[in-house]
Amino acid sequence: MDRDGLLDDMWSSVDFPVLKAVVARWNAAPYPAVQTHEIAADTGLDVGEVLGAVSRLAAADLIDTQDVSTEGQRDYIITGCSRDAQVLTGVWPSPERLIARLEGELEKEIDEAPEGSAKHRKLSALLESLKNIAEGTTSAVLTEVVLRATGMKA
Repeated sequence: MDRDGLLDDMWSSVDFPVLKAVVARWNAAPYPAVQTHEIAADTGLDVGEVLGAVSRLAAADLIDTQDVSTEGQRDYIITGCSRDAQVLTGVWPSPERLIARLEGELEKEIDEAPEGSAKHRKLSALLESLKNIAEGTTSAVLTEVVLRATGMKA
């Protein structure tokens, strides 16, 4: 426990590094079936820590697992990664990152357009509208709109 009486942060030190290693292996393998000893080697964590993280990540619906435990020996094979796992690790863009990237592209186009031209005015108005929509829309609504617009959600 820390000074505030809270439990130690497992996310930063164990769970997130395990999730990143799982997603990296999952995306690199043509027929992924990620094993806990591979994740331990990738992260430098003890296999017991990896098993705990895998269990927590599965309980949070970030990864899918198959329990391959034997008597006296707990173990899992990771059989899938959720969309949220892909977004959390940066493999897929979050709605916020998509909007930031769109804003950046619009700013580049505005900089390249002749000052005072119709193109410059229209792109500037579009950028201003995008910023106003992003600021005035709740995160949940904006997330749904961007995910549907990009085809990441049906």
